[in-house]
Amino acid sequence: MESLIINNYFNQDIVLIIPKLIVALSTMAIVSIDLGLPYNKKELQLYKNPFFQLLTVSCIAYLIIENKYYTLFIVSIWTILKI
Repeated sequence: MESLIINNYFNQDIVLIIPKLIVALSTMAIVSIDLGLPYNKKELQLYKNPFFQLLTVSCIAYLIIENKYYTLFIVSIWTILKI
């Protein structure tokens, strides 16, 4: 029973680590540009990639809302506004 509790906690923790890492990367990019550090070509390719933008917005929404269905709803609205 104890191992089931540990596995359940570990799985929930992994689900939150990936969005936190993506949001941290995006936050660092915003701070660096605010500090006047220009993006290089690789950073521009990554940050302007629509898939990365959608992924980042989804991660931010998920970390704030903590509900995958509401996250999908909010990201759908964001996507419609961006089109």
